[in-house]
Amino acid sequence: MSRDKPLSRTAVIRITFDREVVFCKNGEWRWRVILKETNGVGVELNDIVMELHWELGIIRIWSDRDWLESINSRLSPLRSVMSSRFMRCDAFATHAIFIVTGVDDNGHPVVAEGRVDLSLAETPEGETQKDGGDVAEIQITFDPDSVTCKDNKYIWKVFLTEVNGIGVHLKEITREAYIRDKLDDTTTVDNDSNQWSGFFLKELFPPDAYLPAHGSLDFKTGFPYGSVTRQYTHCIFIVIGIDDNGNEVRAEGRVGFVQ
Repeated sequence: MSRDKPLSRTAVIRITFDREVVFCKNGEWRWRVILKETNGVGVELNDIVMELHWELGIIRIWSDRDWLESINSRLSPLRSVMSSRFMRCDAFATHAIFIVTGVDDNGHPVVAEGRVDLSLAETPEGETQKDGGDVAEIQITFDPDSVTCKDNKYIWKVFLTEVNGIGVHLKEITREAYIRDKLDDTTTVDNDSNQWSGFFLKELFPPDAYLPAHGSLDFKTGFPYGSVTRQYTHCIFIVIGIDDNGNEVRAEGRVGFVQ
C-alpha cells in the first residue's frame, strides 16, 4: 500500500516598506523596500520588478537587475534584504507595485507583491517622515526552528530583525531552557555587567551592539548533549533594548528540540 509523500514547505516572501505613504519632499519621493522570507525556505530570485501606476493603469515598468546582482539573486531562509529608492515626484503617479518572482529550495515557484502609495503632498508642518512608526519592533527567528542533536550537540542560529524602521541599541539577551513547562536554566548577557557566556559570540554581539532599522543580526548558539540537556523541549530567547526614539523594546522567540 503506497503512501503519499509529505508535502515540502514553500517559501513565503513578504514585501514591506518603511512607510505606508511616501510624501514628496524637495521634489523627490524617497523610501525603502524590504524583502523578507518568513517560512524558513530559501529562494533563488528570478526578478524584482517595479511598476509605477496612475489612476488609469501603468505608467512604466522596470526590472531591478542591480539589486538582484547585489544579493546574488538569493533570499536566504528567514532573512531580509533592503533597498533604498528615490525618484522625482510625478504629477500623475499614485502608487508603485513591487513584484518578486523566484523558485524556492524545494522547487516551488514563489511570487510576492507589495504596494506603496505616493503623495504629491509634503509632510505636514512640524512633522518628519518616521521610518515605519514610533516604536521599534524586533522579530526573533531560528534556523532550524526545530533542532536535532548532531555530533552530541544541539546547534542553531538565532536571527534578530528590526521590522518597523527604527534602530535599537541592544541591552540584554536572555536564554531560558525548558523541560516541558518547567524552567530549568537561565542565562543572561547584558551590557552593564559585560558578562558573556559561551553560547553568545562576542564578536557578533559586542557590548555596544546595535540593530539598525530594517537590519538583521545573527549568531550561533547551542549546548552539548547531556543527561539534563537531552530533556530540554524548547528554549525561549528574550531580547531587550532601547530604540532610537528612547522606547524600551522587548521581543521573545521560541525554538524547539527534537527528542
